[in-house]
Amino acid sequence: MSWGNVKGTGTWNGCFGGLSFGETEMPSERPYPGQLWKHDSAHVIVVAVHPNSITYEFLSGGQSVTQSLDVFLAVFTRLRR
Repeated sequence: MSWGNVKGTGTWNGCFGGLSFGETEMPSERPYPGQLWKHDSAHVIVVAVHPNSITYEFLSGGQSVTQSLDVFLAVFTRLRR
């Protein structure tokens, strides 16, 4: 795509170079296997992370769930040590 003689496109392109129009940027924190995350009182451990999905297990019962990565990141927060 050519922007012609538009001034300031270098800075603009640097800010949004990795995104296509219509995409939203994911939070900078990406889950990794073995990490603990929580939602309300539910605590989970990440089992596997794929480009667009995540698999985790509930610590209370071991139930395994595979979910969209963007939904997981919108709902869960990482537990810090």
